[in-house]
Amino acid sequence: MEMNLNRLLSLLVSKLKYIILIAVILAIGAFGYTKMFVDETYTSSAKFLVDMEITQNKASEQSFSVNALKSYMAIFNTRDFFNEVADIYNAEKGEPTFTSTEIRSMTSIADSSGSEEPTFYIKVTASDPSTAYEISKTISEYAVSKINDFEYLNTITMVESPIMALAPSSPNVKKNALIGFALGVILTSAFFVCREMFDGRIKNVEDISNEYDIPILGVVPDTTAEAPENKSAKLKKIKSSSADKEGI
Repeated sequence: MEMNLNRLLSLLVSKLKYIILIAVILAIGAFGYTKMFVDETYTSSAKFLVDMEITQNKASEQSFSVNALKSYMAIFNTRDFFNEVADIYNAEKGEPTFTSTEIRSMTSIADSSGSEEPTFYIKVTASDPSTAYEISKTISEYAVSKINDFEYLNTITMVESPIMALAPSSPNVKKNALIGFALGVILTSAFFVCREMFDGRIKNVEDISNEYDIPILGVVPDTTAEAPENKSAKLKKIKSSSADKEGI
């Protein structure tokens, strides 16, 4: 059937309690699933600044910073770099704790997009806050020493050192619950709208006007439904008949 805006709003209002009920159920489900089945992770990060010589040529500085950051990203995202980090970290622990592949999978190294300063971040995410902090600290300290050993590259300075996370970085329980609620509203509303659109039954005069281009001469009332006063009178009559039988 044709669905105009007024009819759509009327349908959604009439089904509002069902829409809210399903949305709340999905929100509770998303909340419970996140709390029970999604593992918490913690992130520790450090921020670095490329030490540049200040010149009057801003375009030259910008071009250099972009090229410098690309060079640093290429160095840090190599297998050899993470092999060296793993050797240092495991030596500090006194035993092989993580492989270079595992440390690499926990690490994210990227430049600060949109920043006017030539900066980049090193972030480590792990299931334990102390692990994330220790690996981030090892990578950050080694990155500074490694880059500063290259004579043809500008040195870098750690402007924000890693700290131990006090709260998990993921999952976001509130966000997931809100997503579940929103999905509940959208999916339930879509279900009622689709069911109404594909329902070909004639329910009222408006349905005839919308579906057929013919004049309506009159409407035959539904005589099968009893009026409330008739029902009340009939009920009184039944009660009086019962009383008469008891008197007999």
